[in-house]
Amino acid sequence: MAASVLRSCSIVLVLAAYVSSSSRTARILPPAVYNNAPDLVLSAGYPGWNKPTFRKAPKPAEGRFLYYRKNPKVEKYRSAVHELYMRPYNYADFEHSAVAVVKGEKVEGVVRFQQSGPASPLRITGNLTGLSPGLHGFHIHQLGDTTNGCKSMAGHFNPNKVTHGAPTDIYRHSGDLGNIKAGLDGVAVFDTLDKHLSLNGISSIIGRGVVVHQGEDDLGRGGDSGSKKTGNAGGRVACGVIGLSSQAV
Repeated sequence: MAASVLRSCSIVLVLAAYVSSSSRTARILPPAVYNNAPDLVLSAGYPGWNKPTFRKAPKPAEGRFLYYRKNPKVEKYRSAVHELYMRPYNYADFEHSAVAVVKGEKVEGVVRFQQSGPASPLRITGNLTGLSPGLHGFHIHQLGDTTNGCKSMAGHFNPNKVTHGAPTDIYRHSGDLGNIKAGLDGVAVFDTLDKHLSLNGISSIIGRGVVVHQGEDDLGRGGDSGSKKTGNAGGRVACGVIGLSSQAV
């Protein structure tokens, strides 16, 4: 009986010593340090997660826009795929020159386009006759369709889906080229550079339309809804389809 009691007491003492030792060790060890914060995927609602905010860049990177594209997820197969990309630099096999023969009831002339590289601005030169003296809205339109005259060329070329503006504005239709000025003789001669248009890629104007308007483009400063869509430049007095050309400006 005495031996049994002694064995029981020994077991209790051993367990007590183990618990005491374990608790002392736990108090002595420093708290665990986890250095995996950069690896955490902070989803919505996770402590420390902040909703991301996005804004448009103040200007196109190196003269080129960055484009975002999302491919939706396929259930039980893959998550959504997000892509951020810009046009490539390889310009060796791309087109460098284009031309449009512009005609209307009284107005006629030729507009030429040239681009030396994908990050280069597009040079636009022209000589138009038969215009009334003063300023005339001058734009690249979405379509090169002339089945119903200039009316079937649709609206301003606007791949970035923004409002109408001036050629110098950051946010404007790509096709917003402002105004050309005709002298008292009705002739408008112009030579300008534009960073929003291209002869290749998503901003390509090949196959699209050049339109000359009856009145002055208010450059989106008119204060009404029409100003933010068309610049209130009035009717279309002449137009032409932009096609590839082997002749440089």
